[in-house]
Amino acid sequence: KLANRMLHTYATTGRSGRAVHFFYNVVRAPVSDKDDDGDDKDDNNIEESSLSDDNHNYEEENDDDDDSHNQDIPKDMAKFRQRRIRVKMKMRPPPPAYKIPSEAKRLRAARTVAGTSSDYSSSTPSSSKQPSNISNLDRESDKDWSLSLTAAFAFAESLSQGACGHPPVQLNVVSWNTLIKACCYRGSLWRAFSILHDTMPRYDIQPDTHTYNTILSALARVGDKTTMMEYLVVMTNKGIPLNSYTVQAMVDGMCNVGDIAGAVTFVQDAFNQHRVVPPYTTHLKLLEFALANELLHEANRHVYFLRQMMNWEPSPYDTPEFCRTMELTKKNPKLSEMALTKLFAFFGERLQEDG
Repeated sequence: KLANRMLHTYATTGRSGRAVHFFYNVVRAPVSDKDDDGDDKDDNNIEESSLSDDNHNYEEENDDDDDSHNQDIPKDMAKFRQRRIRVKMKMRPPPPAYKIPSEAKRLRAARTVAGTSSDYSSSTPSSSKQPSNISNLDRESDKDWSLSLTAAFAFAESLSQGACGHPPVQLNVVSWNTLIKACCYRGSLWRAFSILHDTMPRYDIQPDTHTYNTILSALARVGDKTTMMEYLVVMTNKGIPLNSYTVQAMVDGMCNVGDIAGAVTFVQDAFNQHRVVPPYTTHLKLLEFALANELLHEANRHVYFLRQMMNWEPSPYDTPEFCRTMELTKKNPKLSEMALTKLFAFFGERLQEDG
């Protein structure tokens, strides 16, 4: 137990740039009288002016006068410099291919067909400095890839060998989960895959829910929905139970690639098939993504699901843990009708009444 705590210090160094990607920008689109009357402006000009901190050309607008022009704009709509705005989401380009395992596999297969043996993506920034036949795993296993990751594996090896004068410590599933987490935080996904598929079976250690959740979360941060679905199938086939953080990771990954409809459907399927609900923040994130991308239908679809959850009653087949989670979800003030109404109004929309 003490050894695992010491090993965990190497997984608390934060995520490197290789492990993350910024998928979207939040922009502010001012609402003018012409916009209310249906005369839309150029979105690009609106976004550029709204994001500029030096733009002080907004005119003061009386709320009462604005309401007289358009009664459909909620009073709780977002404001910036005393001017009502629409909060929108502008998706950015996807990560480079070398960050996405499924894309790297596709490129490797294409190179194999073309008759080359390189496992290294030409989109990698430092590809000119690397051997042409190096694999992704070998590249991430290099000691210069990450000093903290190299130190983590060196410490784990010293524990198993008793190098500091203590009896040899046999690494358990918690130990390997910690090393997988360290790999994911440093952008070494292929090394994390190697631990899961090669190292843990070699020591007859079975992965658990936390093992897969760590990898799913890492894949979500680079938007690899394809590989995420593959690991989800592996979990269900092996009978490894899903939990709230599994659903959270899957939703994060789908939202990052713009699959809002798929994320809404997955939350419903996880509830109906696995009796699992995500943290309440995931529900709010889904609604924010849908509204910011002007997908009102998907937002209303998820609200309908939340309303059905509020009417849920326990059955003899539900576990005590699930019943407790559902009761806490039903009592959460952030998911109440009043809170949801304000959330919709912030994005300039009105929440449909129940029924």
